[in-house]
Amino acid sequence: MLLEWVGLRAALARRRAIWLTRLFDSTVMWREPGDSGARLIVIEKGEVALSAAVDAHAPPPIPPGHRRPVAARREAFTIASFDRLRVLTTELKRLIAAGASVALRLGVGPALDESRLASALWWV
Repeated sequence: MLLEWVGLRAALARRRAIWLTRLFDSTVMWREPGDSGARLIVIEKGEVALSAAVDAHAPPPIPPGHRRPVAARREAFTIASFDRLRVLTTELKRLIAAGASVALRLGVGPALDESRLASALWWV
């Protein structure tokens, strides 16, 4: 029983590490329910590089640093960036639960919209 619990905790920690490493260079655009404008946050090297009001119909931009290798992201990780990205993950979950319009872009591919983001966040 103890070994099973340790295995489950290790699997969760690994999934969370993969998620936070991907979030390390990302862009998030959201609109709270009832708001007419949207907000954009650009995360670069685990820090908020830009926070601005944007057109609600524009897609989130490709994040700077999206080509940064995973190993370089891991090396640059700090306790502070871990905490910021953990809080961002919690806020993304809150926004999805509240029915907000949310888009997360992790690279050059299409942004994760509400349904795809909710699926991704389910296992983090």
